[in-house]
Amino acid sequence: MLPPNPKVGYAGTMVNTLCIETSTAHCSLALAVGEDIFSQQRKLERSHNEHILPMLSELFENADLSKQAIQIIGFGAGPGSFTGVRIAASVAQGIAMASNSKVVAMKGSEVLVRSAIEDKTLTIYSDYGQSTNWLALIPSRADAYYVSLYQQSGAEISVVIADQLLLEPADWIEALAADITAQGGNTLKIIGAMPSWMPKVLEPYWVGIPMPDARVMLSQVRQQFIDGTGQDPEYALPVYVDGDSPWRKST
Repeated sequence: MLPPNPKVGYAGTMVNTLCIETSTAHCSLALAVGEDIFSQQRKLERSHNEHILPMLSELFENADLSKQAIQIIGFGAGPGSFTGVRIAASVAQGIAMASNSKVVAMKGSEVLVRSAIEDKTLTIYSDYGQSTNWLALIPSRADAYYVSLYQQSGAEISVVIADQLLLEPADWIEALAADITAQGGNTLKIIGAMPSWMPKVLEPYWVGIPMPDARVMLSQVRQQFIDGTGQDPEYALPVYVDGDSPWRKST
């Protein structure tokens, strides 16, 4: 998998940018200094908290950059692993406060889709020259999944159906299955772990489980710095989906 080419102007390539994605079993970090990109990716399962700080230190050492020189930080804000998402948010917030930088929260589903587009090892991969619908699936707990639908038109990615926590197919998924039956689904690609309740007609359009790669976040995060839409560190917060409150009832 190759690092993405930052699609921003000259000013954007001069922005020191850090991206953190820990919403799955993988820990992915990316640091852009000028046009140079440094990255770390490891599969850690449930040990992100033990490894992320040493990985960050190694990343900054390889780039010969201090954490105080960071100007903007992007992080995978979820949905995804409850603990993993909170780790990314807290680390982003801490470094942002220390460096007086801005933060950008990116949805985990968007990171997954962008990673799939760049991952040429998947069963089928996307071509920037065609329009594609991406159905992103992220496990939550038991048989519950975060499900979203994105549309790719060229190099542009837009959300069609925002993340929903589902235990069974929603009406729009049933409609998607009906459309494929009637018209064919050559423009649909499904990524992530498939729920047992997914309509069987959609199974042939599953292309794999991409590793979320923080490098695909860099150009979007840098663009937000240029646009002035980055937020203050206190807004480095996880994204929670309706029906998936972080609070648990006491017994």
